[in-house]
Amino acid sequence: MKRREFIKSAGGLAGAALAGGASMVPSVLSRQVSARPKPVGRSNPNGRPNILVIMVDQLRTPQPPFDQSLMDQAAPNLACLRQQSVAFASHYAAATACSPSRSCLLTGLYTHQNGMFLTNATGLPGELPTPDLNPGFPTWGSILSSPQFGYNTFWWGKWHLSADDQTSQDYITRYGFTGGLPCPSPNGGPGQGLGVDPQTTTAFKNWFSTAAQFEP
Repeated sequence: MKRREFIKSAGGLAGAALAGGASMVPSVLSRQVSARPKPVGRSNPNGRPNILVIMVDQLRTPQPPFDQSLMDQAAPNLACLRQQSVAFASHYAAATACSPSRSCLLTGLYTHQNGMFLTNATGLPGELPTPDLNPGFPTWGSILSSPQFGYNTFWWGKWHLSADDQTSQDYITRYGFTGGLPCPSPNGGPGQGLGVDPQTTTAFKNWFSTAAQFEP
């Protein structure tokens, strides 16, 4: 499904619901979700849904000679998420390098607007100096944690958008996040990434199975 088709369909569905025409579900939406199991949401006392954003490095749509079925066999958990979702297949990344791409996703701004043109330096000799993401830009963390929405916003795992992610325990709060396990940020390097990160994974699982169900 293309993004514009989804937006049009969602808008049409909302209009039908407001007008009392629930039976007028756009065919393009029903075609995408009718055969898929309905995911079970996690509720909280405030009645607001929890929002989970999963950001993955080095992930793209299958390229020939591989197809989606082979990818699903190799990554069954990702396949489960995809099969219960609306998948967008016609799109372009706003940036391809690590820090620039993350900055675009976090702020909704292009790199020429947020100033993140290079991957954050790792401290190796000969590297070009790189700026931090300006904490003055709104992020989904600062927006959701604002009084208007009142969410607790947690960040778990790799950050790679400011140099102090290796030394400061509270740098994440400058960007609107209220907690998590970001320091030292597991940014990784050449040749890394094939293993697992049990510290971050375990901490997130413990938080998600306890605190996440009591507050948005």
